[in-house]
Amino acid sequence: MGKKLGIKSVTIRSTGGEGARTGFIEKVKMKKNGKISALKKDGKKSSVHVGKQKIHFLLEYSEEILLHYRSLPGKVEISPDGFVRPADGIWEMKIVYEDGRVLRASYAIGWEGCGAPPLSRFIRRALKRDDLFLLDGEDVDLTGLTVHLFRTGGGRPAAFELLSIDFIRERVKLDVYDEQGRKITVSLQNGAIESLRKYPVYRLENPAVIDPDETYPEGSVLYYLTLEGASGGKADVASGRYDRAHLPRKWGNFMKVLSVFLPISSYSMLLDKSLYGKRTEKREGDYTYCDVSYEEGGSLYCYLCDIDEVHPGDYVRVPVGPDYNEIAARVEDVYYGTKEDAPYPFHGLKHILGVYVKAPRDEEEGD
Repeated sequence: MGKKLGIKSVTIRSTGGEGARTGFIEKVKMKKNGKISALKKDGKKSSVHVGKQKIHFLLEYSEEILLHYRSLPGKVEISPDGFVRPADGIWEMKIVYEDGRVLRASYAIGWEGCGAPPLSRFIRRALKRDDLFLLDGEDVDLTGLTVHLFRTGGGRPAAFELLSIDFIRERVKLDVYDEQGRKITVSLQNGAIESLRKYPVYRLENPAVIDPDETYPEGSVLYYLTLEGASGGKADVASGRYDRAHLPRKWGNFMKVLSVFLPISSYSMLLDKSLYGKRTEKREGDYTYCDVSYEEGGSLYCYLCDIDEVHPGDYVRVPVGPDYNEIAARVEDVYYGTKEDAPYPFHGLKHILGVYVKAPRDEEEGD
């Protein structure tokens, strides 16, 4: 099988869940001689040798996946200035053949096609590394998550909310304390809680940390996030102000799903969208951001918008790729913010070119 393929090596790089903010942070390489190695940006590396049958399977399966994604009409953009999109991260696969040929493909993390068991899972098992993003971005070792909210006051910050999620027992619990110390507890045990694991709030490549030397204004809300079992069984921690700029990516989506299980947002600051969500009211000096998709159910890409009256559901013309080719896209979300609120480095964002009066397909049928 291996001789027939003539594959010398397969290399998979991943940006992780932070996408444009980090660039590629890990590389996994599989060679024909059976060696599989992994290296992360933080310096953690490992390697293993597998048998001839297994490496032939992995090489063949990798080629099948690469050819599948090369056949798709939409390509993930890796721009010349080094920015990668979408924000959720991408993977890039390169196959080198013994005759010198090289094939490449890239796509958004979380999509692994061909309708078969994920290649990522086979590689993790071979390396015994659950902390690798690879193609699907899963973290199969996450077992629990806790969030403490603190409010600063005259003395030491006081905890007033505690969220705990146990993915093993499929249980979520939220304790909310009022100013008199009285506690409201809401808990739920439901198999659907597993759905919360798909949001990459546990991918803490660059975790924020509360600065003990910083003086926070009285009444500031701070958070302390602890992850149990992530990244090879070690607890990871992040902390900081409880606002959009200092929380892990996708926190808003995570909280949106969590609020379905815990419908007490009027009592909980943890579930208060105004603290962590995107702003839907424009302030003086704000920029307009639009998240668009190139296909139904596809990944989201952020563009700046200088056009008035653009709404979710509208179809717009946008530039893609280093040559700025124009394509149609559907607006999925509109929100406002400063340059610092941009989901990518601000100077790397492109602008929406125009709005379709009718959906592109309707216009074509009208012609």
